Amino acid sequence: MPPSKAQRDLQPAPKHISEIERYLLDLKGYLVIEDALSLGEVNTLNVIIDAQLLPPPTTYNRFGTAPLGSGFLGWDAEFIALIDHSSIVDKLQFLLGPVFTLREVYGIYEERFIGKPLSTELESVEGVTNESHLTCCVVWNLTDTGPGIGGFCCVEGSHHLRLNPPAPIKDELHSSRHVVVPHAPAGSAIVRTSRLVHGNSVWCGPHQRRTLIFEYTTNVEADPDRRIAPPSESLTRRQSAILAHEGA
Repeated sequence: MPPSKAQRDLQPAPKHISEIERYLLDLKGYLVIEDALSLGEVNTLNVIIDAQLLPPPTTYNRFGTAPLGSGFLGWDAEFIALIDHSSIVDKLQFLLGPVFTLREVYGIYEERFIGKPLSTELESVEGVTNESHLTCCVVWNLTDTGPGIGGFCCVEGSHHLRLNPPAPIKDELHSSRHVVVPHAPAGSAIVRTSRLVHGNSVWCGPHQRRTLIFEYTTNVEADPDRRIAPPSESLTRRQSAILAHEGA
């Protein structure tokens, strides 16, 4: 299905990605944007999550998943604002072009020594043949992640390859010197390409990990079974288009 008129008419972001940001995205396959969210935004989002009275994270480490309704987008307008936040739109348009859709959201929360590690191996890109639709992911950190703490990890530059990481890297995810856990304090957004070999390092932080995941794609087909339901809060024209809803 071709993009809707609303999607075709989306204007480029007023902010333009810098030359060094382009270079780092191409070199590493991801970019850490520190202070993408203000302290006030981080605090507000955490307070709203607290109000959901989520069960303690144990064997299941996700919350607010969609497409299954609207997920955490239905909790408050503060979450909706992240769909096309000014700190990330230029990066998304650089990676995906002017037309893209949001296909999945979910939250991650973890406590030290509680439950199993979120993942035990790196996600692979070997054998990926369908490249007709590009995807990328934005990882919003509402608490600190990084070396010695845990959280998002990856093999830098692996998006340029089509091979699995060898066993000494893949099997030793949490100790391999080739696997990087980038410093990304609360308020950071990590933008990564879909082909980057990545995972989640064992959580060792003294605080609860809180991360919001937004996955975008250039596939604008409006599959009703794969669309995120529109939240009750008002959407802007661009947000409606990114959610691929008619009448955007």
